[in-house]
Amino acid sequence: MNNNGTAVVCGGSGLWGKKLCLSLMRKGYKVIALSRTAPQELIEWTQAQSLSFKHINFDLLNPDWQIIENLREVDIYFHSASIFDEDLEKMFRVNVLSSIKLMELILEKMHKQKNGRLGVLLGQNGRVGLANLGNFSATQAALWTWSEAKYRELKSNKALDLSLTMIFPNRAPSKLQAKLAEALQKKVKVKLPKNADKLVEATLKSKKSAGRKPIVAAINTLLT
Repeated sequence: MNNNGTAVVCGGSGLWGKKLCLSLMRKGYKVIALSRTAPQELIEWTQAQSLSFKHINFDLLNPDWQIIENLREVDIYFHSASIFDEDLEKMFRVNVLSSIKLMELILEKMHKQKNGRLGVLLGQNGRVGLANLGNFSATQAALWTWSEAKYRELKSNKALDLSLTMIFPNRAPSKLQAKLAEALQKKVKVKLPKNADKLVEATLKSKKSAGRKPIVAAINTLLT
């Protein structure tokens, strides 16, 4: 895949989303960020640097699918969006149902192009049931399982240059992590990542997974 293509990041206003956008722009991609709130500082910075960056308001709870239909070619897509809420149905709509439909629409475009890369950020506790996080973990487990199945499906299709990478990022001081830590009722060790370069590179190379090793992440989730 050549640089200077188009990259789309869903959840582009979040901590990891913004770092993914920056890493992609450093690699020469034109970046489109999808999110409910605009990453104003990132918008202002990219304008000052004359970088190709665009924000589109998009809400997975009430998605306007026409926005996705109107996107032209998408060379690389990162899914970095999820919510923690008391309403289980709301979490499933955002974290699973709308997320999967969004990625299937992106994949339709990539199928027509015959190439593309997907990177899906997944929660560390997707395979571990923790007290007070059962409902959220259920949504993460569903998306994790879908991602594994889609990874195998794309890998088996030798006629297309398509791949999906499952990404397990380190715990970082994001708004979502703060809510999860509060629900756990314990202090959780977090560290601000410098960038998302390794996650982007692994996705471009069609690696099956990136970031933390899934089994290590699961054990760490239980112990901390």
